[in-house]
Amino acid sequence: MADGVMGARHVKLHQALHGYAEGHREIASSIRLKPRDGKSMLVLSDVSGPGARIDDGGYLTGYPLVESGLYAFAKTWAAPEMPRPGCVWTHTLLIDFADLANLDSLTPLIGAFRRPQSDGHTNYTKPLHFDCSAEQSALCSSDESRARRILAALYGKPKVPIVTTRDIGLDVDRLVTALWSQQWPRLRRSFRFCTLAATDRSVEGATFDLQLLPPDNQAFRTRFPKAIEAQSVSASGVWLDKAIDDLMRPQRNGLRSFLRLVGGDVASGRAAFTPLCRLYGLIESFRSEPRSVGSAIDLLQDELGASQARSARALVANAALREAERLDESGLDYLLEHLDLIEASKLSTE
Repeated sequence: MADGVMGARHVKLHQALHGYAEGHREIASSIRLKPRDGKSMLVLSDVSGPGARIDDGGYLTGYPLVESGLYAFAKTWAAPEMPRPGCVWTHTLLIDFADLANLDSLTPLIGAFRRPQSDGHTNYTKPLHFDCSAEQSALCSSDESRARRILAALYGKPKVPIVTTRDIGLDVDRLVTALWSQQWPRLRRSFRFCTLAATDRSVEGATFDLQLLPPDNQAFRTRFPKAIEAQSVSASGVWLDKAIDDLMRPQRNGLRSFLRLVGGDVASGRAAFTPLCRLYGLIESFRSEPRSVGSAIDLLQDELGASQARSARALVANAALREAERLDESGLDYLLEHLDLIEASKLSTE
């Protein structure tokens, strides 16, 4: 059990504050990080690139600190009160990987950010005990089109970084944390994003998955030569409809529960999202359309490979047993190969 878990309602969050003091540096922290992670946080807590115009709401950045076993979730504000132009304040929440996995919704974490005040920085030297019990709220209908574009790009083009425009008037914090909350724990803790990037924040071995560009993005787009724009990706498909339905009605759709169930032993990151959504749709139709069992078997074999998705294979194997009389030869072969995944009680009764 993670040290930070404090029951169903609260989580222990370490924190850090970065800002200007004869250069950009750490001002206060409740934890000492591994040196490499401390250096990463120093770099990523600074302004996101030359020419970035930060509005009063600031912007979010999220990235893993692998050596320390923590996820850094940060908010950055402009600091015009400082003597040097371009200074920022960044408050970073440091979430234990295990705690990150246990949170149903990550959106409430936004409420834990505090811009520093003139009365000092001692509040940033001790951990927070934050109530994260709120259920995942649905996205507004006005967000659906943009969410669809981002989902289509993130998971339709999983091997490349994605950029999109930070539209004026769009609640980008809520949108991006909703997308993040939908992911299964293993994907959550590797996901890197920034909601106002004036230059590519990626470094070798640590590519940012999603970055939102300033509204006048044509001048900034040249700084992201390896990225694909979300607007250029086709936003259609049954898998995408199911993912969007889950975002718009998170308490009614069972997709994210399925992803949490089967995602733990899937190592292919963003590339697994689309086939898992399709697999979820096939499993939903097993009883009404028995032939979908064969389609699910083909999907597992062809798209997820033999070395991962054991939990998903177990679900399909148990469903295949129920439909054994209607399986073709390849389906029966799959069933025989995966008898070890079938619940013992079913083997004794089927």
